[in-house]
Amino acid sequence: MDGADNSQTTPIQLSQQQTELIRELTLITTKFNFGQMFEGAIHALRSTSNPEALPQAAHSLRELMEKLEGVKGIPVTDKAVADGEGSLGEKTRELHNDWKVAKKKSGCLSDNTSTNEIDKALRNLLIKVTKFFDWFEKNPKFLTHKARGVVKGLDPLAAMLPQAVQDAQAQEWRALKDYFIGVSHHGNVTSLESMEATVACLEQFLYSRIAPVKAQNQNKIEKLIEEIEHQ
Repeated sequence: MDGADNSQTTPIQLSQQQTELIRELTLITTKFNFGQMFEGAIHALRSTSNPEALPQAAHSLRELMEKLEGVKGIPVTDKAVADGEGSLGEKTRELHNDWKVAKKKSGCLSDNTSTNEIDKALRNLLIKVTKFFDWFEKNPKFLTHKARGVVKGLDPLAAMLPQAVQDAQAQEWRALKDYFIGVSHHGNVTSLESMEATVACLEQFLYSRIAPVKAQNQNKIEKLIEEIEHQ
């Protein structure tokens, strides 16, 4: 039909590196199709007629990274760190429910109260508030350990690198993940150019670890082609 939008039916052209990465991601586990998640994000990103292209692409990549942490990540065995497990949203909802219960039971939280004493219901709430902020302070440490774990899980040789390098790689992983979380939740105003650049960073981060031998061979081939062309 004349005037029809064919943007959704136009085949997506993937680079050789993207094709190889998708294949390697697919082979990691049968539990999740990581390759499909990555490819789906590329398709969403290139859907120019879709006003939700960026958040939808970011959602697929956020899911990819979160589930990779579970499949390839090295578990956090430090109990003090592991106590920080859980999402901020989940913990906040729990505290909100505790607050609603305390508001019903505590005379101290009543608009008509004139007492200065802390009753049992309010005391229990204060204990839970204290635990919440204790968890909040530990949580960044837990997230850092999770990031280190997935870097080592993706690349066993990473454990041989200096600690400063490992920390830098973990920080890069966290920064990428935080970016995609922000975009997927519509909380991070971004552009197509910025999104494409960040996806390219994630692509290279994964490719250099999941297919290191292929990546090295590809670099050698490219250098050989350059040498031949300049002869």
